[in-house]
Amino acid sequence: MQSAEMAMEAFHARDLGAIRRSMTSDMKWLPALERGFDGGGYVGHEGVAAYFANLEAMWEELRFSAGEYRDLGDQVLALGRIEGRGNKAGVPVEAPMGIVFDFRGSEISCARSFSRPRRSAESGRSGGVGARAKR
Repeated sequence: MQSAEMAMEAFHARDLGAIRRSMTSDMKWLPALERGFDGGGYVGHEGVAAYFANLEAMWEELRFSAGEYRDLGDQVLALGRIEGRGNKAGVPVEAPMGIVFDFRGSEISCARSFSRPRRSAESGRSGGVGARAKR
């Protein structure tokens, strides 16, 4: 569970190096907002770097505040809220969110976020949801 918490701290700091150290080289990141548009996500170190570039282009600020972490064995479920402000219109966004982290050893091999925390809990129990991912 500590690895998921450290990855979230690195995300908030936009510390790409720390995130890379916490993940497998083929890690899949499947963010809820982008899966909703095209069903895709990001793969590997290059994919995570592309995700961060997209964040900078789209968001003035974006933060996930976890209220709870649940240890599910080889997965960790983080439940909380996403808060942010878009770059273009400056419109604030606040919504419930959940993230399921899959682990291979001590490294994150997949992370899937969900805009409905109940879906993230169901995904954590069932082993995940299929989605396309970009490299």
